[in-house]
Amino acid sequence: MSTTQAANQTTIAPEIKTDESIAVVANQWRLIWWKFRKHKLAMLGGTVTFLIYFVALFADFFAPFAPDAYAANYTYAPPQQLHIFDQTEDGLRLQPYVNGYTVEIDYNAGRRNFVVDPEVKIPVGFFVQGAPYKILGLFEANIHLIGPINPDDPMYLLGADRLGQDVFSRTIYGARVSMTIGLIGVAMSLFFWHPAGGHQWLLWWLD
Repeated sequence: MSTTQAANQTTIAPEIKTDESIAVVANQWRLIWWKFRKHKLAMLGGTVTFLIYFVALFADFFAPFAPDAYAANYTYAPPQQLHIFDQTEDGLRLQPYVNGYTVEIDYNAGRRNFVVDPEVKIPVGFFVQGAPYKILGLFEANIHLIGPINPDDPMYLLGADRLGQDVFSRTIYGARVSMTIGLIGVAMSLFFWHPAGGHQWLLWWLD
């Protein structure tokens, strides 16, 4: 083998990188991500968890109504089905809506019952104006992802509770509490209940 060929091999050899050589120089976070990415169920779970946290962070936008909004006239109202298409005289058209309610009095039980009335249609829109709120507590806004075109119309996709509050909106707001408790619990267990592990993690991060 000539001197020129030997020099070429010497120049090309360092450029050939194997997975083992890359793993040696990779940092800890990259190794964790490579291992995590190979697990399909872990990726699916991580995506779902991210979406839940995203909805919880911007709950004011995703929820149709404020968490403390109530309507005493619609206590224990049943869920309303969301219809995407509306059958009109001109044919089928894209117009989301929910059906309204009629009230039936049960004299034997001494209570009123809500019955969904298919003849009454309440128009529903996306990115509609509603109750004002602050995005991340900083910016004023009043746009909601979904809601009735007329803010005074009832829309209870998951029904109403005993105070006439929208269960769907309160479920979205409740995600903030549920997901925050999880983060706080993990942080407390890391730094207080396992001080040795917490200190090692802190020293590794500082290093």
